Amino acid sequence: MIIGFLPYVILGQDAIFVYHDQLDGELIAYLLHARHLGESGPFLEFMGGSARTALTVPAPLFVLLYSVMDAHLALALMQLLGSLCGFAGMYLLVKMLRKTVEPLHFPVWVEELVAVAIGLIYAYLPFLPVYGLSQYGMPLLLVCGIWICRKEKGMWPWLYVLLYGLCSSLVLSGFGVLAVGVVAALVLFIGKKKTAAGRLFAFVGVLLGVYVAENLELLGQILLGHGETSHKGRYVLRGSAFWPTLWENLVDSKVHTNDFHSTFLWGVVLVAACLLLTRRYKKLTRTMGVFLGCIAGASVISAFWDCTLGVMLREEMGGLRSFQMNRLLWLTPFLWYALLALALFGVANHLWESRQKEGIGCKACAWIGVLLLVGMVVLTGGKVLTASHLKANVKKMVNAQYNAMSFSDYYAIGVMEQVEKYIEDITGAGKEDYRVVSFGIDPAAALYHGFYCLDGYSNNYDLAYKLAFRQVIASELERSEYIRQSFDDWGNRCYLFSSECPGYYTIEKGGFYLKDFQIDTEALKILGGDDTYSDGAGIYLFSAVYIENAESRGLTLMRELPFETEDSYYRIFLYEVEK
Repeated sequence: MIIGFLPYVILGQDAIFVYHDQLDGELIAYLLHARHLGESGPFLEFMGGSARTALTVPAPLFVLLYSVMDAHLALALMQLLGSLCGFAGMYLLVKMLRKTVEPLHFPVWVEELVAVAIGLIYAYLPFLPVYGLSQYGMPLLLVCGIWICRKEKGMWPWLYVLLYGLCSSLVLSGFGVLAVGVVAALVLFIGKKKTAAGRLFAFVGVLLGVYVAENLELLGQILLGHGETSHKGRYVLRGSAFWPTLWENLVDSKVHTNDFHSTFLWGVVLVAACLLLTRRYKKLTRTMGVFLGCIAGASVISAFWDCTLGVMLREEMGGLRSFQMNRLLWLTPFLWYALLALALFGVANHLWESRQKEGIGCKACAWIGVLLLVGMVVLTGGKVLTASHLKANVKKMVNAQYNAMSFSDYYAIGVMEQVEKYIEDITGAGKEDYRVVSFGIDPAAALYHGFYCLDGYSNNYDLAYKLAFRQVIASELERSEYIRQSFDDWGNRCYLFSSECPGYYTIEKGGFYLKDFQIDTEALKILGGDDTYSDGAGIYLFSAVYIENAESRGLTLMRELPFETEDSYYRIFLYEVEK
């Protein structure tokens, strides 16, 4: 894990990170919370001064990292800590699961090999580090839950529960963890294991308390209607067919839960069926059944939530209609790898038993099973490694010209500083005195550099602001059904769009230019507020492309030459909205 962290340190701001749902939004949330640590009230830099609920961080404790170190190092360190936690949790869980194999015949080195292999693969799964321990931390959370029920390890499991709550998200994975914990506690209580049930209820209570304390404002908005009316209330929900969605949930990975379980799925199912038929490993097959049942339950609930009937019911649920119950699938990756470990243990145990007791046919079947599963582990490990965040950074280290957008590229480091200095030299205004919007450059780049932006990416901002911003881009929405549907039916990206390049949020420097950009600058002035032009400041457009019809739209090109560096991804043309 530490070796995997080194490329981020060596490359620095040239390191490569996934930018979708990470650099474009979540990292900005961490930065703004860190810059305003201990303060209250809206973020004035974000979308004209949005409430803090518009930028809820997925792992609040990690805000401290962004307050003491550069953002790229903080994000890399989140990756390292998440991977270490994932490895430790999966390793300990696999060691714990070995006790479900009965009787025990294979040597300890087999157990160690399986635990290390499964732990490493899980640690390198391409989960986004901005989500903290929301996914990486689940195996260790289960281990701690078992320790708590057994009264083992003293205070350490309780401390980890607190840590997990502070480093994970209620709305992304926490609600599922709480639900499973309550169900498990009820099962223990019904099974007359009242002491264990009571301790598990306490475990759930601690986690719930942490989540409530972190999300008081958000919960008030969702459940009690306090604060702004969220734009999520205007989401257009479209139902899907139940059975194909269920099948997809079981067989394929979803966004942000890419665990490659389809590589070994059928091998695990086959082994589970064979072990069940032998009737010799009752405890093992029962444990596999519990894990498969949890996966199936999460898949069914998620499929129903997204199907046509589920959408019809959700339309009557008020503030919860846009809640993404399909995030229950975030709980399944570590369960799949636990199943793989159990299958390996079952086959290994059967092989060691057959060495002395069974005929040549049974031995051959056992060896085939072992080779099949080992091959699947190696294949899965290879797929995970090639899809991991490490691969791109190793390529970047080997070849500095490797064509992938780096951290520095995405945030226009070295270019935005030029723009800031130019505006200050011309107007004498600081960044807090004027407002900016971006086109062809993700607004996150301007936010990263401390500009006060009227655009941005958020999954929970004021509906009134969305409607006001729509007036700015109304003409472009009318010219493209694709961007109209994206903004009106969803709208998390409150960006400037153009029908000449729909779907492009970042535009690399080159020969492309806009011929007829239909932006409403009068509506943009209203969005900026009454005091936008006080003290000589105004509203500026950072455009990645030249706008041919700028003057007819009330835009003045501040400088003929664009701002850029020799190796920058963007070229920034600076326009001022005419006063």
